[in-house]
Amino acid sequence: GQKVQAKSMLHTCNVPRYHPVIWRRIQHIFGVTSEVPKHVRTKIVYLERPHSRRVINNKELVDSVRNFIADKNQKVQLFPLSSFPPPPKQFLNFPTNRIIQEGTEYELVIFDSKKFSSFIETRDYFNFKVRAVFGPHGGAFYNINFCPRETLVIEFFPFTNARGTVEAIRWPEGTWWQSAALGHNYWQMPYLSGAGGGDITVNVDDVITILANELDEEDPLASGASGHYKEREWDL
Repeated sequence: GQKVQAKSMLHTCNVPRYHPVIWRRIQHIFGVTSEVPKHVRTKIVYLERPHSRRVINNKELVDSVRNFIADKNQKVQLFPLSSFPPPPKQFLNFPTNRIIQEGTEYELVIFDSKKFSSFIETRDYFNFKVRAVFGPHGGAFYNINFCPRETLVIEFFPFTNARGTVEAIRWPEGTWWQSAALGHNYWQMPYLSGAGGGDITVNVDDVITILANELDEEDPLASGASGHYKEREWDL
């Protein structure tokens, strides 16, 4: 096989691969600030899959979430990032200035990796702007590595009963355990894939209910909130 050379390598074969300390340490190496106030993060990111493991009722899902967010923005006041101090410099491990655009309303974003010019831009977007991530199981969930604690993560997971018993298509623990180790609020929504190929029909009402319950936590903050950026001792 092809030889790969590196100055250093993180080798974890002697410890559980989903140990919280490992994932939080990796976040620190990446330069992720592990705690960013929830009420300054306004992006609701949908990890759409147009080719495989698709959401059959995708338009209904997107339209419903967009309408929910529009209604939510009429009821809750969010805070611009200038209301809070910038992240401490010692947490910025990469030589870059983090330019954060202010946002005071929730926004649904259909994720497109091509719109990000670099790793740094992707990392900072998910670290400082994203409040929730949802979508069908797939590789785009790797971006939760850059999300701070208490980010909402909703994963639609396909199962099949093509062989007479219910079996997972892919690995249901992958995103789940990683998200739990990073301190996210993780929800797995299992669905049977009719043809066994991974395409699913999502219960849109359930998705909206989860979003409503999670985002309702921001409402009390409208009457004067305080926030801060920090890392916990076990993240270092």
